[in-house]
Amino acid sequence: MSYASMKYKLKYVPGFNIRNTIDPDFGVIGSSKIYNYIPTGEIWLDELYRYEKHHFLKIHLAELKLMKIMTYEQARRIIEKRFVIKTDPKEIPNFIFKSKRYKEFIVKYVDGRIVRKFIDPKFILGCHYVLRRGAGRKEIWIDAMQDKREYKYSLLHEYAEAKLMSKGMNYNNAHDFALVEEKVARRKDGFGKYLKD
Repeated sequence: MSYASMKYKLKYVPGFNIRNTIDPDFGVIGSSKIYNYIPTGEIWLDELYRYEKHHFLKIHLAELKLMKIMTYEQARRIIEKRFVIKTDPKEIPNFIFKSKRYKEFIVKYVDGRIVRKFIDPKFILGCHYVLRRGAGRKEIWIDAMQDKREYKYSLLHEYAEAKLMSKGMNYNNAHDFALVEEKVARRKDGFGKYLKD
């Protein structure tokens, strides 16, 4: 299924700027079905991920189709199973560029392309051990493919979310609290100037 046949116009957008001015929760790809600020008929793709556009478009279009009959969370579980390459974990290429300690966590800067291919097709920006099967118990993964200026915010977000979820909070609530911390940090650094401010 091509995005052209779905009557969508693909627009490459500066993800870093969108996360600093419109929505800190904008991922790598989206349309009006997920983000109400995207015009109907458009799909926005973070320009830094243009070389993976076929991967992201395939998943996003499948997700939109599934969301006609189920919730986003149900669609995500199906997508995770359908679009990952099944292989022996020992055969997955090395995807870790570097590791460092952040408080009680080990932070691994990873090649997101490999993670999306073999572990989680929807991996973007970052993740932590509570959500991802591949991540270790006290690990946070940061996608090294993103704008390096965003490493800090992805790390703050994942750390806050992991801490709250490890105490029993569900993902949706923990994610909302983590977004607040991320937004505060962006504003403090002079980036976060949001439309609703």
